[in-house]
Amino acid sequence: MAQSTVYTDDALAHLAVVIAHRLRQDGFYLAANHNQLITADRIFEISRDETRIRQSRELIIIPAALGRENIFGIIQIILRMDPLNQPEHYAAEFVRRLGIQTHLKGYQYLIRAICLCMEDHSLTDALRSRLYPAVAASFGVRTHCVERNIRTALELAYRNAPEQLQAAFHYKIEKPYASEVIRLAVAQLPAGKHISSAKAF
Repeated sequence: MAQSTVYTDDALAHLAVVIAHRLRQDGFYLAANHNQLITADRIFEISRDETRIRQSRELIIIPAALGRENIFGIIQIILRMDPLNQPEHYAAEFVRRLGIQTHLKGYQYLIRAICLCMEDHSLTDALRSRLYPAVAASFGVRTHCVERNIRTALELAYRNAPEQLQAAFHYKIEKPYASEVIRLAVAQLPAGKHISSAKAF
């Protein structure tokens, strides 16, 4: 893009959407909102008025005049250097929000299961045949151990704080199955917690 380009609001919003899509393809989970790209811990704002990159706490302002490729590269580098923007961080925050105790084996198994499903959404429809065996292989345990420990972790969370577990869902539910929890995680995590609520995850 040339320095003299006039960036309308629509043009900035489109630019943000295109860059967000490319970053998601690289495994970064963020959302475009007008001229902003939003992750769990940072906001990248594409500005038509700024001439240099500025940062204020979690807000990073990037001049639109740098062009799409340069903006993409800058954000990609920053995200790659920040471990908080990795899928494991999002998954762990989601699981903790459910009230699952961190010392349980099912806690780690569920985080791994969510991360695998974020990479391959088809796994959410094949828990016993593909997902649980993949998680088991990651930890060097048997498949039935993964299934049992995830189920136990969810049952304990429901027994100790049912309202906290149910609050994660946007519809009325009793004790959720592991498949429901994993599907919800995959559906919600890419959007980033700033979209719906600053405390969502």
